[in-house]
Amino acid sequence: MLVFSREHEISILPALPAKWRRGHVHGVATRAGVIVSIDWDVEQNHFTITLEPRIDNAVTIQLPSPATSITLHPATVQLLPSSLGKRFKCLVMRMGEAVTLEIVMGL
Repeated sequence: MLVFSREHEISILPALPAKWRRGHVHGVATRAGVIVSIDWDVEQNHFTITLEPRIDNAVTIQLPSPATSITLHPATVQLLPSSLGKRFKCLVMRMGEAVTLEIVMGL
């Protein structure tokens, strides 16, 4: 499974097959009203996630593992910690304003 979602939650690569060390998926519609695209390279610990909200929504994003660094585009968007743990981040998004997260993870 590459993406799992609920109304205010999106899990990124929750069950990535071990053989898929690199890859991408684009245009996945979620129950959170967000279109998700992911590019990943497990060997480089690098992930790019683009979120395109179709509605105004606050979502909790679950990453595959804790991130050592996250860069947001646009930089004006706030990514907040979650009480659920280090793999979870909270993001408030506005309809039509795409957000890209460049992530380095400590796999």
